[in-house]
Amino acid sequence: APTGNRPSEDSDLPELGEEYQQHRAGEDVAGLVHPADYPNVVGASSTVAGADGDPPPTGPVLASSDTDVAVPTAYATSYSLLGGTCHLSRPATSWAAAEVSGVLAMLAAAYPDDNPAQLVARLRYTAAGRTDMPNTLAGAGVVQLFQALTRPLEIDEDGTVLSAGEVVD
Repeated sequence: APTGNRPSEDSDLPELGEEYQQHRAGEDVAGLVHPADYPNVVGASSTVAGADGDPPPTGPVLASSDTDVAVPTAYATSYSLLGGTCHLSRPATSWAAAEVSGVLAMLAAAYPDDNPAQLVARLRYTAAGRTDMPNTLAGAGVVQLFQALTRPLEIDEDGTVLSAGEVVD
């Protein structure tokens, strides 16, 4: 689920109001953006990679400890089956949620015996970041699809990642 774009006059989060239009030190909208704040929901944020003008990472998205992972979305293009396109000119957490959903679908196809907790563990533990020190902008880090699909991991039913019988953090 998207963890939230910074509110503006055309925002999808008008209820957050002016208080969150600019980033503030210590900002954390955890619990305010639904359904990213629900248990067992993967919170997806967007990075500013590729955006024009090298904006600060806090410019387009809200900081939230409900963020599990992030993906780049600036200048992303989607293609319809009928040949149409949709082009995104700035980072958006809604598109990030779609990208992360696609990655989880690919993981489910590659690892059909994994349960949802195991699939999310693959996603988080192969991200370019730290699962033991997630941050409010990227969670465990930026999704690494190839690593998620190919890195050998032993994962318990509850999503705990094991390596030779030891927990990996």
